[in-house]
Amino acid sequence: TVEGDQAPGPATLMWALLLQARHLGLGVSPPRFDDALAAIDEAIAHTPTVVDLYVTKADTLAAAGDDAEAARLCDDARVMDLADRYINSKCVMMMMRAGQPELAEERATLFAKDPEGGPHNNLFDMQCMWYELEAAASWEAKCDVGRALKKLLAVEKHFDDIHEDQFDFHSYCIRKMTLRAYVKMLRMEDEVRKFEPFRKAAAAAIKLLVGLHDVPIATQQAAAEEAKYAGMSKEEKKRAKNKARREEQKRKKAEEERRAKERGDEAGGKGRAAEDPDPDGAKLAATETPLEDALRLLKHLEKDSARLPLTHALAHDVQTRRGEALLA
Repeated sequence: TVEGDQAPGPATLMWALLLQARHLGLGVSPPRFDDALAAIDEAIAHTPTVVDLYVTKADTLAAAGDDAEAARLCDDARVMDLADRYINSKCVMMMMRAGQPELAEERATLFAKDPEGGPHNNLFDMQCMWYELEAAASWEAKCDVGRALKKLLAVEKHFDDIHEDQFDFHSYCIRKMTLRAYVKMLRMEDEVRKFEPFRKAAAAAIKLLVGLHDVPIATQQAAAEEAKYAGMSKEEKKRAKNKARREEQKRKKAEEERRAKERGDEAGGKGRAAEDPDPDGAKLAATETPLEDALRLLKHLEKDSARLPLTHALAHDVQTRRGEALLA
């Protein structure tokens, strides 16, 4: 509309199309994806330099089920503004959901600034739980139980640290007489594991550990390899295995080079980061006590999330396998 003598600016149409696309693709039920994509494509043709347009198109494609194209568009948007942490995080999330966890980790480390401990250690130190949950789901979808468990148990470690950190406030709060805030903090700490990130991580980890009890990791890997080469002749299987072996060696070499770079150059005065004894989670996946590990997480859910039906479903799965029918 025109107010007085002032005509709408040239960007008005573009923002109107953006709003229309978000409404049609994400705001109505059932969604009208074709109309939404047509509107956002018109907006991009009108002003191809606005990052929000590509993010909206990626959201629409993700809602329509095209995760791979959504991740590609988000990466294009990220390149348009390399200083935008939000767009980078959005790109990481889309890549995780598109089944590209390795590429997503590369993007995530772009904003991690810890040259001494390495960018991956920095992500852990920042307690970036949404990233670890997305990474766990992505690795689980690729049947990499070790890496998935490693990310999920990192979330558990964050909550252990949060619970232990309350001791740092005891002497301070008593000394400063901030007693109401102190008591409020104590009550929060008593049920800190009721929050959603812990519930999601614990539930996913319990399911993986129960799966490891039913089918040990060695059996899973053997079955996956057998299915991968099913239908091949003896020569084709041999060539495929040799190719897979070379690719694995190449991946391990690249991973070793990355870790060496993260450790830093001691001669240059940088500290040496502690070596992760289980970077791929292989030891976690090879645990000999999966039910005991699952029970540890289950006890936290039973204490702080007892009203959730999922807690009791998980308790049934764990306790029946332990032979504790009454507890199930």
